[in-house]
Amino acid sequence: MIDSILRKPAILVALGTLALLPAAKGKTLYSEDFSGYLDGQTPTHWTTSSNWGVVTSGRGNSYVATDSDGGQYYSSTLKFSEIDDPAEASILTFSFDLQVENYRGLSAGGVGTFRITLRPDNVTDERYSIGLGYANISGNTLFFYAGAGTSPTPSAANAIGYDADNGFAEGFRLGAIGNQPVNGTRGNSYHFELTLDTGTGGITVITTNLSDPTQIATYSDQWQPIAVTKEGSLIFTTGVASQGKMIVNHVAIAAIPEPSVYGLIGIGMALFGLKLRGRSR
Repeated sequence: MIDSILRKPAILVALGTLALLPAAKGKTLYSEDFSGYLDGQTPTHWTTSSNWGVVTSGRGNSYVATDSDGGQYYSSTLKFSEIDDPAEASILTFSFDLQVENYRGLSAGGVGTFRITLRPDNVTDERYSIGLGYANISGNTLFFYAGAGTSPTPSAANAIGYDADNGFAEGFRLGAIGNQPVNGTRGNSYHFELTLDTGTGGITVITTNLSDPTQIATYSDQWQPIAVTKEGSLIFTTGVASQGKMIVNHVAIAAIPEPSVYGLIGIGMALFGLKLRGRSR
């Protein structure tokens, strides 16, 4: 039955309309692959406290932080006042690629992890982060996590690619960890896309292992409905009590208008066409 319905041209038109609208109407507010910079430079529109810089290679440039202290935060900030204004967008996507080398966390379940944080305006406690940390989930385990607040704590409750019934999805349990360096993301780079509905506070994080794109995890969360303004920022941070190397690439921010009105028009036209086709038989 469903298969026969999906074969109808009008339904295909409606589904196609919904699928294409965000891509067709979305606006890129910022995009950076860190090409065109020399070793050690800070990219345009970014500020840095210390230990961040562009690293060039034959495979393309990356933005890298090296933390060997374990007692300091090293942060780099992309200020929204320096890019196209996100304030009018109802839906925003923030995406980046992340690889971590030789991650060493000195406290399980600690807040001092490697993380990327969205600060929607200049209010410090209104934050949402994606991080790499570890906690005791059937043993000390390194994993990605997400959460609200100034310093969310990695746990089974906010682990990306994990549920209590099935454990970790393939590619998302990054290994046991103690006080010795380990491989971090095991030489793999992961692509993250965080989508925020500013009207409802709904958040979706889609994470893909770029070395094996079949390894995908989706994480959903509910944040407070919140406006992202030009006073906001995206902050990349190494953490107190964590050491290693954090490698970032392909940072992008896009605004997507609410598709509901256009989608309803598309579905309405398609279903009206389907109704007319039914009457003519």
